[in-house]
Amino acid sequence: MGLLQKPRPLRNCRQFADLDDREMRMVCEAGQEVTVPERWSFIWENTPGDRAYLLLDGKAAVLVGGQQIAELGPGDLVGEVALRSHRLRTAAVTATTPLTLLSFTKDRFDDLYRRVPGFRDAVDATVAARTGESGASS
Repeated sequence: MGLLQKPRPLRNCRQFADLDDREMRMVCEAGQEVTVPERWSFIWENTPGDRAYLLLDGKAAVLVGGQQIAELGPGDLVGEVALRSHRLRTAAVTATTPLTLLSFTKDRFDDLYRRVPGFRDAVDATVAARTGESGASS
């Protein structure tokens, strides 16, 4: 069953579980469901941000300078710092298990950020937790 066929498809993603049905559908429709095999990197440190990802299933390691600093799992957003802060990627992210992700281009991510208050709030909270900065910059 595809993501959009599931009732309340993001209900297990803690940051997005409170979105209403319309907002949840907008987020799901804006992204593209992709899979990443175990041990593949899908974000590289010190590269321009062109996408953000929402982990739907699996685990990933966050690496800075080759050292693991965090583990991500279902419901975690990744890649948002570079998009919201207009800077290079701050870390690499590698799948530690096979992953299912919702991938957002920068344009679609920015559109959701402008139009979906619950999405904006979740992104801002994630950026603030990871950087100590507000995500509400232009």
